[in-house]
Parts: sequence; C-alpha cells; structure tokens
Amino acid sequence: MQNATVFPASSSPPIWRQLRFNLIFTFAIITMVQILVVVILVIWQQITLLEAQAIRRLESVLELKTREIDLWLSQAPIALDYLLADNGAIPSNPASDTTPLINSLSNERLSRFVDANSNFNRFLVYQRDGEIVRSSDASDIGTSVAAQPNFAQSWTDTEGI
Repeated sequence: MQNATVFPASSSPPIWRQLRFNLIFTFAIITMVQILVVVILVIWQQITLLEAQAIRRLESVLELKTREIDLWLSQAPIALDYLLADNGAIPSNPASDTTPLINSLSNERLSRFVDANSNFNRFLVYQRDGEIVRSSDASDIGTSVAAQPNFAQSWTDTEGI
C-alpha cells in the first residue's frame, strides 16, 4: 500500500499564490487610479480651455455688436437729415406741431430710404396715440404700435421727432 498525502478540502491556497494575487490586484488598482487621475486632469483642462474660448468669442461678438449699434446711432441723424432734406416743412418746435413734417414725408420716399439703407428694415412715423401714419411698408399704415413694449418709452424725448 502506498502512502498518499491527503490535503483537507477546506484548505486555502498556498501563501505564495495569495501573495501573487494580492500583488497583481494591488498593481492593477494603482494603475487604474493613476489613469483615472490623468483622465480627470485632462478633461478638467479641456473644459477650462473651452470655457475660456467661449468667453473670448462672446466678448468679440459683444464688441462687434457694440460697434454696429454705435454705427447705427451715428448714422441715424444723417438718415433723418436725408429724409427731411428739401422739405422746408420742419417746424420750429417739432413737439408741438408735427403735421407739416408728417405730411412732407411720403411712403414712397420712406420705402426708397429703407431700400437704400441696409441699417433699417422698416421706417415708421406714428402719432402720439400709436397710429402709424407713414411707413416704408404700406401694409403698416393705419395699424397701431401702442401695444408694443417700447411705445411709451419712445415718447420720453420732449423734442418729438
């Protein structure tokens, strides 16, 4: 009869196998943590760069729009001078008597003015009650702008037109 060494069924693997598993597991965890940290740093840096780029773009759009509005505002007196030129109907006090001025502006002249000037989409002349009496678009005449949110503010200027 031969002598055989019998290991109990509930015994754990040898210590060198446990140590090898623990070392491999620890190495894998440390490697994954390092990769995760690098990925988080790269993503954070990309987000920061994208935010900075978006802010720069918005600031440049703001600057361009500000310049465009300044240009429109600087051209507004020139546009009004063109519309009122050669009419001889400019009253001495436009706030008190605008009838001759309104009568001197024709819808056709306003339409030609809007067509020639790309800074304007429409040009309206309306009375204090909001009724449009002259317009570059004939379909606007007779309608009212009194319901518009900026209507009341348009009459804060005491000089009228």
